Amino acid sequence: MISRLEKKYIINHHSIFEFKKFLLLSNAKKIYPSRSIISIYFENLNNDCYIDTAEGNTPRKKIRIRSYNTKKNYFLETKITSNEGRLKSTNLINNKKYKFLSRYGIMDNDYGICFPKIYTMYERSYYLINNLRITFDENIKYRLYNDKKIFFDNVNVVEIKSNISMIDKIEEYISLTETKCSKYMRGFEYLNYY
Repeated sequence: MISRLEKKYIINHHSIFEFKKFLLLSNAKKIYPSRSIISIYFENLNNDCYIDTAEGNTPRKKIRIRSYNTKKNYFLETKITSNEGRLKSTNLINNKKYKFLSRYGIMDNDYGICFPKIYTMYERSYYLINNLRITFDENIKYRLYNDKKIFFDNVNVVEIKSNISMIDKIEEYISLTETKCSKYMRGFEYLNYY
């Protein structure tokens, strides 16, 4: 069994050139077309999903509805982090179910009724270098569910999935700041929602 690792990094706008140069010099292949991703994160009235994530409590969940490029297909996703690892369930839902959940919320066994709280929106590109999978998220924006005001983030996010030695080589070449903070968390913090 090969040991695999997933790491997230923040890249500020000044380091994009350095990152794209790395992709070019490494003969990175774009494996999928870039796409727009919109996620709506759900929270209970106490913001317990946010609190559990911020404090590193396990088990914890993130509940969201995600759409890609269009709003024709919606996916209800639950990401669970426990002491045993991470799990993600994804279910395709239709427009009628999307509207129902957006209006009445989602009943969760651990968090109770969770309502839509925050949108995250960004453009994602997908690359492959040998067995190294890289996603690059840019033009990241956040807004509260019932508000039109949009906050534009000043960073980009790179996620790398590979074995440890390949990630170490990238860290030597590019000045990257590893982060555990998700766009969901950044949205809460930037919008001063907590």
